[in-house]
Amino acid sequence: MTGGAETNNLLAISLEPYMTLSGAHCAFRVGEELSFALAFSSSTPLEPQKRGRRGLTHLGGAMYSALGRSRYSDLGYWVDDFGVPALQKFRGEAPKCKSGKLLAGTIHLAMDSGDYDYDFSLYPNSPPLVFDWRIERIELLEAQTNTLRELMRVPSSLDSADDECVIYCTRLSEQPRH
Repeated sequence: MTGGAETNNLLAISLEPYMTLSGAHCAFRVGEELSFALAFSSSTPLEPQKRGRRGLTHLGGAMYSALGRSRYSDLGYWVDDFGVPALQKFRGEAPKCKSGKLLAGTIHLAMDSGDYDYDFSLYPNSPPLVFDWRIERIELLEAQTNTLRELMRVPSSLDSADDECVIYCTRLSEQPRH
């Protein structure tokens, strides 16, 4: 899957370290079907683009080269549509992303930790972001040894907060819902 354009139906999605360290998601198994929204982050601001086709190119782990169209930016949240919409929570000043603006950059995709379900989805005019997914593969990157292991279930604990658990999921639903 690394290096090519994605259809956005099979995505590598990170479980943030605190989600696995807390044991909240230790029951996830290969073949399991789940419903959740995607969250994204980036270490540098996404840059405005004049044209291009929305999409994600897998770079490894849960990192992607992304081109998306901004759909929402208000009340501490930003939604960008990369062919599949994803949410980012921000503090302070809103990112400079008017609705409809095309933006590109490197992003990290993760399972939303609850910001959507418990907060953002309750706002009037918040876009639907929840899709149905099936876990196809689970990988654990152990940061200290730089070892990649394929697993059948999400580990109940990690040795380090720097370890990354990535679930490879097929999107089952075409349209998102609240």
